[in-house]
Amino acid sequence: MIVLSLCGVRRESRGSRRAGLPLLAAALLVGCSDDATAPNAANHRPVVSAEIPGQYLVAGAASAEVDLSPYFSDPDGDGLTFEAVSSDTSVVAAALADSLLSLSARADGEATVTVTAVDPQGTFVATTLAVRVMTDADRAALVALYEATDGPNWVNNENWLTDAPLGAWYGVSVSDTGRVTILDLSGEWNDEEWEWTPHGLAGPIPPQLANLTELQTLRLYHNRLKGPIPSELATLANLEGLDLSGNNLTGEIPSELGNLANLRRLRLGNNDLTGPIPSELGTLANLTSLDLDDNDLTGEIPPELRRYL
Repeated sequence: MIVLSLCGVRRESRGSRRAGLPLLAAALLVGCSDDATAPNAANHRPVVSAEIPGQYLVAGAASAEVDLSPYFSDPDGDGLTFEAVSSDTSVVAAALADSLLSLSARADGEATVTVTAVDPQGTFVATTLAVRVMTDADRAALVALYEATDGPNWVNNENWLTDAPLGAWYGVSVSDTGRVTILDLSGEWNDEEWEWTPHGLAGPIPPQLANLTELQTLRLYHNRLKGPIPSELATLANLEGLDLSGNNLTGEIPSELGNLANLRRLRLGNNDLTGPIPSELGTLANLTSLDLDDNDLTGEIPPELRRYL
């Protein structure tokens, strides 16, 4: 969620200021004044072209990386440089390598990271992204799913985002040790209307679901999910069933899904997937059910998969 979007001209060295939103806002407001240092009319300020999604991280895990390029643009076509400042470095630290923002989660809590894009003339624009850090990897993954897929408007979101045990969250089953093993937020068949009723998930599948390392079954079929299938799901070594059918998913089927050695059921039908069918799926020795119907796939069916015809 964008918390702030301001523009201006740099009036002082940013390195001399303390990190923090109030001081940054003050500096930006001064930069937007109509004094003699206002930018030349021939130069246009950079703009925020899209909001940077909030990040849900696990303390102590590998750094999360965000490419800032899609979120800023310059009307003059100038190259932009970036700066990033965390509101609380004890929670999350921010570092930059060109346009790649790295976020290192340090402790449980919430913080904002202010990102500034600067053109060669010193004109800039700033925006912030919210960061939530948790120590429970499973809980963080589920929160990321809720936020990414319009959780408040699900048909049933009982106990989600509460302090209740994860096994009490609707659609979640856990092991004896409290790890998530089943996540089922699929739509339901309506006998009266003779059609599927979506559960209400709308938006992209967050890659953070890969943190559910004990997950055995993921069922999100017949919703309004969009965007690509995250290749990160291929790291779910215990996954036996993956059903994402009946959504609006796009892009190619990740070849990395061929790494899911325990997978028995793979259902990706009735989406808008494109490209060839990965031959790597033929290495899934335990696969007994495969559904790729009603997509826009191209090319030949790999010989390794013809046993499913």
